[in-house]
Amino acid sequence: NFQVTNTVGNTYFQSHGQFNLRGNHGGTTESMLIANVGGAVELYHDNFKSFETRSNGITLYGPEGIGCTLHMYSDDGDDDADKWMLQNNNDSSWYLKNKVSGSWETNLKATGDGSVELYHNNVMTVMTSANGLKVIGPESGDAVIQLNADEGDDNADYWSIKSDTSGNFKIGNDSTGSYVNGLTLDGSNNATFAANITTSSGALGIGDTTPNYEIHVKGVDGAPQLRLESSDGTGSKRIDLLL
Repeated sequence: NFQVTNTVGNTYFQSHGQFNLRGNHGGTTESMLIANVGGAVELYHDNFKSFETRSNGITLYGPEGIGCTLHMYSDDGDDDADKWMLQNNNDSSWYLKNKVSGSWETNLKATGDGSVELYHNNVMTVMTSANGLKVIGPESGDAVIQLNADEGDDNADYWSIKSDTSGNFKIGNDSTGSYVNGLTLDGSNNATFAANITTSSGALGIGDTTPNYEIHVKGVDGAPQLRLESSDGTGSKRIDLLL
């Protein structure tokens, strides 16, 4: 056993070179702490260096073939909600995790030369890509981007962009207190508008990208250019205009 006792004042260990604190484990001498004069202090776990001070901070090490973790426990770590972890795996991935539900769950994952992923309740919802950003809905759930103007203090400030589980793309607003989709695009690119269509030029083109009139319809040769159709329950009635 090694014991230092001082009941009077301060206790000092002084070394003119390297200071090495070692222990004997099963007949093998193992390092526990190494302090270098003018250099690093190293801490060991089971004779493996896992912690080292540097001139600008610290370095943590994981064993060969195993990741490196930093555990941070608040409030004595007596509750799972107190526990957070930074984890660096040996596959170039880095994690921020929490244990609030009793098992480790991912909040953020970053991959070297690759993506950054954000998680909600251990489900990935946002991922960067080479071309931008992906928003991913949970299993059987929609993918939604919410945009809030003016600190989001009024319903009219809230807009949403949604890809739903039916394959539709929707843009909605919460001005009425619940979201109403103003524009819906289906998988065949058919558009449905919830209200009137107004253009900045005052002209609406159908089949024409540069309309010269308030409503400019340009059809395909041999096909009706304008169709008016109604149904009275007994059948459809329509008028086709072909120029």
